[in-house]
Amino acid sequence: MTVSHPPGPQGQHPAVWVTQAYPPVLQAALARHGGLPASVRQLVLHELHHRTPAELRERIERRWYARFSHLPAGEIADRADEIALDLAAAPACLDPRCEDGWQLDADHGCPRCRQRLVNTNALPLDGEPASTATAAAAVASIRRTILLSRTATHAHQSKADQRRQPPSPQSTRVS
Repeated sequence: MTVSHPPGPQGQHPAVWVTQAYPPVLQAALARHGGLPASVRQLVLHELHHRTPAELRERIERRWYARFSHLPAGEIADRADEIALDLAAAPACLDPRCEDGWQLDADHGCPRCRQRLVNTNALPLDGEPASTATAAAAVASIRRTILLSRTATHAHQSKADQRRQPPSPQSTRVS
């Protein structure tokens, strides 16, 4: 099955745009190891048959914050290839629209994952489990945090880029 996605920003191949979602600390560690492993490139290309580039970027960002962002830089460097693979890997669920326990096309959790992952011994003895609305609010909060982080990172990068540019000839003239 061949899937064609529109190019990313500045005409980039969708797979290149997806892999740019890896956080800078992981990209630096991968660069020290020789760059993005071929297995990760192949995995991203394969996943583009099942997800849009934006969905894959969200997967990478969500998993980074949930699983690896707390690790010390040394551990990230030691495990860079493994982390890069894990961030892009397909979810374990067999439901094609499940993304780490959440249905992409609906505003609720995946029933297959719930049956597979719920430990009934861990459920509260009294009271109701969290509602779908509560779970949706938590997911929305996480997405807002990711978007704010992304926006802040881009704003910081833009300021850094502006500082690196040589002054214009007009600003260096002495009156």
